[in-house]
Amino acid sequence: MLPTRLELKNFLPYRSPDAIYFEGIDLACLTGNNGAGKSSLLDAITWALWGKARGKRDDDLVHLGQPEMYVQLDFEQEGTIYRVLRRRKSGKRGQGELNLWIVQEGGELLLISEPSMRQTQQKIDTLLRLDYDTFVNSAFLQQGKADAFTTKTPAERKKILSDILGLEQWGVYEDRTKEMLKALNDEVKAIDGVLQSIDEEIAREPQYKRELETAEKNHAVAVEARDEAKVKMEALQDAPTQLSNARQNISAVQGRVKRYREDLEAVQNEINKSGKRVEEYETLIAQAETIQTGYDALQSAREESDALSSKLSTLNSLDKERNQLQNDLTQLKNKLETEREVHRNTIASAQKQLDSAVDDEMRDIQTKITELEEKEAERGTLQSNISTLQAEKGNAEATLTVLVQEGKDLNERIAVLEETEGATCPLCGQALDDEHREEILSTIIEERDTMREDYRNTQTRITENNDAITDTNKQIDDISRTLAQLPRLRSQFGALEQQQKDADSARKQLEAAEAALAVVEKTLEDDDYGHEIRQQIATLDEQREALDIGDDAQEAIQSRLAEYREYERQHSQLELAQQQLPDEQKRLDDALARQTRLNNTLEEEAALEKQLTDDITTYEKQAAEYREAALKHGERVTEERTAFTRVNNANQALQSLEYQRKRRAEKETERDLKIAEANIYEELKLAFGKKGVPAMIIEVALPELEASANELLTRMTGGKMHIRMKTQRETLSGNVNETLEIEIADELGTRPYEMYSGGEAFRINFAIRVALSKMLARRAGAQLRTLFIDEGFGTQDDEGRNRLVEAITAIQHDFDMILVITHIDELKDAFPVHIMVEKTGSGSRVTLR
Repeated sequence: MLPTRLELKNFLPYRSPDAIYFEGIDLACLTGNNGAGKSSLLDAITWALWGKARGKRDDDLVHLGQPEMYVQLDFEQEGTIYRVLRRRKSGKRGQGELNLWIVQEGGELLLISEPSMRQTQQKIDTLLRLDYDTFVNSAFLQQGKADAFTTKTPAERKKILSDILGLEQWGVYEDRTKEMLKALNDEVKAIDGVLQSIDEEIAREPQYKRELETAEKNHAVAVEARDEAKVKMEALQDAPTQLSNARQNISAVQGRVKRYREDLEAVQNEINKSGKRVEEYETLIAQAETIQTGYDALQSAREESDALSSKLSTLNSLDKERNQLQNDLTQLKNKLETEREVHRNTIASAQKQLDSAVDDEMRDIQTKITELEEKEAERGTLQSNISTLQAEKGNAEATLTVLVQEGKDLNERIAVLEETEGATCPLCGQALDDEHREEILSTIIEERDTMREDYRNTQTRITENNDAITDTNKQIDDISRTLAQLPRLRSQFGALEQQQKDADSARKQLEAAEAALAVVEKTLEDDDYGHEIRQQIATLDEQREALDIGDDAQEAIQSRLAEYREYERQHSQLELAQQQLPDEQKRLDDALARQTRLNNTLEEEAALEKQLTDDITTYEKQAAEYREAALKHGERVTEERTAFTRVNNANQALQSLEYQRKRRAEKETERDLKIAEANIYEELKLAFGKKGVPAMIIEVALPELEASANELLTRMTGGKMHIRMKTQRETLSGNVNETLEIEIADELGTRPYEMYSGGEAFRINFAIRVALSKMLARRAGAQLRTLFIDEGFGTQDDEGRNRLVEAITAIQHDFDMILVITHIDELKDAFPVHIMVEKTGSGSRVTLR
């Protein structure tokens, strides 16, 4: 992980500083006064990546008085640039936001965030292959926590080293092995249960043999009883079939008798109808001459009627066309009358609008509106002045808040300096004598007095702004009361203006309507319309007179048609009778023959029905005897099947014992295999555990860690100090326990860590922490490429500082970027790049030199 760009908003002392670019920086120092925000930049990086910093709560990281903050960090990981943005809103219901992007070529962003912050954080941890605790215990020497690794318990040190070496995967292997071992043990227990069940079943073999012997005896008795019942049943087994056949036959006979009787009735009806039709046909044929004479007279009358109907049709068409033309003429007149009425209404309405004049009233209202608009412009100017005054007041109040906080910080620093006695500065950690203390106190007190003067001047400006805002608001209220009538006057003027426009339009409408009314009235008075229609009506009247139809002609023809119309029906009936009489006579003769045949057949079917009735009585008695015998046979069959089932069940129970014996042997073999496999997983569990392969890896890695730490420690102490790490310790009982202890030695011998001075302790911690960082940087997949060192130089004398700087310079090629925090001016020249942090009234800011 290599930072390339950092952007802050309202984070700790920072408000909105310019973005910080780390590209091209190999070795740099962060400098600035105490409290300026040097360590806060490193807090911003850890908070952006892991949501953790030195503060216990996220709300503690928000700049005082601000509602929200965010940190945006661009970093390189395995050749890809990523951007992470973490945002926080303060308050009781504070809300957080976390997003992750890939920065593509050309600066385009590809969002790769997960649905939730927790899932996105897991993605970042996976991407970095590094968590916060491992980072701050190795590659980040936090202010006041350089001994975070040295002062931990052996178990905690071992845990940190395991994380650095990536040994957590062995824990995953151990957990999986335990799961497999538990599953195998559960399977062995299940097999033991099956074996117990099989043994219980095999123990029932004598019982199953006794049950088989009893079942076979009972089955033999049941078979004998079943066979006796079967002989009795078979002797009567044809009776139900014979009874069923007899019933079906008599049913068929009865059905045929019914159909024959229905056919006989139908034949009788047909005889009656045919006889009647023959009689009617013969009567009608006897009147043939009279009917033909009347029919001829009807045809002559119809010819005369057809000629008259043609003339009447023509007359009817002429009348319809004349009525339509007359309606068209009436509609033309109605339309002209409607136009006349519309013009009269338009004239009356326009005259009414012309009677109202509003010129004088409009001039008076316009004068009042102009005066009030000038007042409105004056109010806008006053409101703009208030906005300016309020902005100045807000800036002053913000400055006041900053001065209060900075004043508290100065008072605390003054109190610490006044109460502290000793040779070390409590603020920067460097050597401090009385003259230096007084000089620092004087400088800080002078700075505090200047702040107090700024505080009083700022309060005065706020009071003056409040008075000016009050006076301006009073003026605005007076003008607003006067302007209350402006909307009403504007509305009145608009209504009058519209009324004036309507009057001008009405004058034009009046002139046009009067001219149009005169034209319409002249047209109606002279009947000067519909000339073409009137000519068409006259032509139709001439054609109607030319038809010359008398009033009595139609009545005479209709009377003759009515007189002879009955002969038409009689003529049709005569023709039908002459055609149908031969066929109808034949149908009558055939029906009489069928009637004779049906009567003979009915007598034969009646005799057969009596014979079948006698047979049914005999078969019903035999069928009852058969049902009783069949019932008894069924009972005996059921008894035999039940007995046979018991024999079969007993045989199956005995046969299943052989299967159970084979199954038992298979289960015992399976159990032995499971136990053997479980033994293998027991060994794997030990190998994957803390005392197994992970312990061996740590054992192999410690010499490298010792060598790297001692190389730096030798450089910083001139070869006077070295460390040794032990992974095993013998107990009082003679056992050996796994541990991770650090032994420290100098020219005086091996002593506990607590017995070394602050400067010596820092050099020891620095050497170990850098060695851990180098190990983490080389660890496969972690790709740690940065080292952060926050202070520590205050504990060193001049020689110690120089050697510490030499050690940092010596390891710079092991990391892509090393960032060191210091406020000691003499050390700045030892670093090629300076990142300056300065505290201002609008928040801290950062510059690169």
